[in-house]
Amino acid sequence: MNHAVALAWLGLLFAAGSPGDKPQLDQPQVGLDGQRVEVSFALIDGFNEELLERIRTGLPTGYVFDIRLLRDRKRWFDVQIDASRLEVMASYDAVTREYLVNTKQDGKLIESRVVRDEPELERALTRFEAVPIFTLEGGGGRRRLLLRMRAEIDSANFLFFIPRRVATPWRYSRKFRPPE
Repeated sequence: MNHAVALAWLGLLFAAGSPGDKPQLDQPQVGLDGQRVEVSFALIDGFNEELLERIRTGLPTGYVFDIRLLRDRKRWFDVQIDASRLEVMASYDAVTREYLVNTKQDGKLIESRVVRDEPELERALTRFEAVPIFTLEGGGGRRRLLLRMRAEIDSANFLFFIPRRVATPWRYSRKFRPPE
């Protein structure tokens, strides 16, 4: 009987999510600049007190956005053309009382900036405008394309030492056609 109670508690611990609203992405907005695909999006309910406390401890903490470029097919599965990972990490410097926010795309640093207050930190971690993600090769033709993306969020540790990552549901952009 004791084993059944222990398994039930363990099951509840695994099933329990973080309190409050679950993070989600708004619908990504796609823009084209020549052959470059630019995306604008925001993470809603992803910035909370738990995340801020982790950043204040000095640990690099943030989000990873998984972005995929797909060719739309009407009556069949969409075909993945390209994929990219956008990482946004923040760390706190207790001496200067500033936050360092680094943005990497596919492992390469594309932006590094210093922010001084928490509202600005939240904007830097959760709001993105016209970020160039993909370059279309060969003009794109007349095919319809779309983006699919989700966010992976650093979350609390399970049983105090097992790190957990929470992923948002996939979000799709509107379909678009590249210039010829």
